[in-house]
Amino acid sequence: MRKITVINQKGGTGKTTTAVNLGAALSELGREVLLVDLDPQAGLTESLGVETAGRPTVSEVLMLEVEPREAFHALPHLTVLPSSPVLAETEKRILRDRPSDYPLALKDALAGMRGFDFVIVDCPPSLGALSLMGMVYSGSLLIPLQTQYMALNGLEKILGMVKTIREAGFPMEILGILPCMYDVRTSLSRQVEEHLRETLRDKVFRTVIRQSISLAEAPARSKDVLSYQPGGRGAEDYRALAQEVLGHG
Repeated sequence: MRKITVINQKGGTGKTTTAVNLGAALSELGREVLLVDLDPQAGLTESLGVETAGRPTVSEVLMLEVEPREAFHALPHLTVLPSSPVLAETEKRILRDRPSDYPLALKDALAGMRGFDFVIVDCPPSLGALSLMGMVYSGSLLIPLQTQYMALNGLEKILGMVKTIREAGFPMEILGILPCMYDVRTSLSRQVEEHLRETLRDKVFRTVIRQSISLAEAPARSKDVLSYQPGGRGAEDYRALAQEVLGHG
């Protein structure tokens, strides 16, 4: 079972879009995929139309109040461990109850889970406690990055956190940096991509995620982009990413 944490400390980078659509593309290739929404804003949960009222979520799983499968929501081709705004309070409780080992909370909660080829964790847009839990759980990071120069500053913070986690004794690899929101009409996107490839070389995916209206429209229909517009640019790009991820295995 491969685990991947999708992370960026900035919102609007394509993080949730990547978690959902990479999962969908891997599922299309016959893999069993679990998506874990570790963001109190519950963007992944809402984008797939998962209803959480009266049902357990990742909060109860983290607090070891329910078994993970009791909180799973099965979609036709994906399984979701949903989130809700309650997760913000759960984060505080974990920090209070487990001040010395809180980074292990998700790893402990999902220990022994079987039945999936991939678990993809969508973190909040921050480098706080929840993100650290997601990073330690998987030990493998996929970092979506807007093809804008300001985004490169944020990347340095993530790389610094990876170094700190490694020094604390936790294994941590960068599966890849994913150029997102790539505007094929501008030289800026090309320049940022070239800079990434020159400085980080094989840590940058060959695939780039181009700007696409379908990627913005799909969540409004509670769908991933492969279901919403299977022949479109967004679906094509995430299929290419899925093939790269499988190749990294």
